[in-house]
Amino acid sequence: MLEPSTKRRAVQKEHLKRFGSRVDWVADWNEVHTSFQQGVIFYNELLDAFPVKRFVWDKTEHAWKEYYVGNTKNGFQWRIVPIGDVSPNASLPENEFRQLEDILPDHYILERSPSAESWWQNAANHLKKGHLITLDYGLSGLEKYAPYRTNGTLRTYSHHRAGDDLLSLPGQKDLTAHVDFPLLQKMGEEAGLQTKGLLSQESFMHQCLEHTLKQGVQPSPKQLAQFRTLMHPEHFGKAFKVLVQCR
Repeated sequence: MLEPSTKRRAVQKEHLKRFGSRVDWVADWNEVHTSFQQGVIFYNELLDAFPVKRFVWDKTEHAWKEYYVGNTKNGFQWRIVPIGDVSPNASLPENEFRQLEDILPDHYILERSPSAESWWQNAANHLKKGHLITLDYGLSGLEKYAPYRTNGTLRTYSHHRAGDDLLSLPGQKDLTAHVDFPLLQKMGEEAGLQTKGLLSQESFMHQCLEHTLKQGVQPSPKQLAQFRTLMHPEHFGKAFKVLVQCR
């Protein structure tokens, strides 16, 4: 388990102590380099929690600007500044992105997570043989640029409720942004991985169930109820995506 937090690692070790020495912990990718060659690297709802850069389209100046958070006597406030060294575009060919800019409405917002991209790239480079898998809220195809998504995907979550006021109650709410799956797919393939599938969690769960039944395993009524929740389109089935790459 790759866990940089010593506090969280202690909690995990307590929960998993029945597995004894079968579970190892590392703090960063440098430690993984010497201990992992083959197997499965698996994430569930990890990449959506990485920090993001937030970009806004200025139609008047035909230019992208960047949102920064400023600290004032009245608390945190948004500030719009000239764009830094990271472009809002990473997955589209540059000519297609320029054509898109011509039709984007003023103040259209995009996010990008360089740290999540770096994490996926590290995983792809470390995997000598095996599978790289993630399940998460995310976007595929051109969903990132949908006309109704003018305010981006960055949200707060507290007590299972989503919110749009990103600067309220700092430290007391989760912040999350949808994962850019086409970008992760591209980065994995550039690192030599083959994409086995980018599909909805609903489709993925159906394939898992089919495989399980072929093995002669009969799920319990409780397991079937849990399965229906995970694959139901109105719960997690459509909102969650699964990306599977391998070497």
